[in-house]
Amino acid sequence: MAKQQNLEGVPERQVIPAVTRAAEKFEELRDEWMKAGEPMRKAREKLIAVMEENGVTIYVEDDLNVVLQPGKKSVKVRRGDDEED
Repeated sequence: MAKQQNLEGVPERQVIPAVTRAAEKFEELRDEWMKAGEPMRKAREKLIAVMEENGVTIYVEDDLNVVLQPGKKSVKVRRGDDEED
């Protein structure tokens, strides 16, 4: 296969070890974060199911506020003075 000619205005490919290391660290942390999201997803699904089973869309106990958003399979949980941004 013939070598491609350099295109005008496109820099030649170069290996930058610092970028490679930073990208690999990012990949590692991203993969850990993605694995950690699985238990949270399951807990959210369980909370939604329990609220639906009990016919509850808004639940308030002391400083705990839980709001089930019907039709969206979404739930918001706030504690204390938490405010939405």
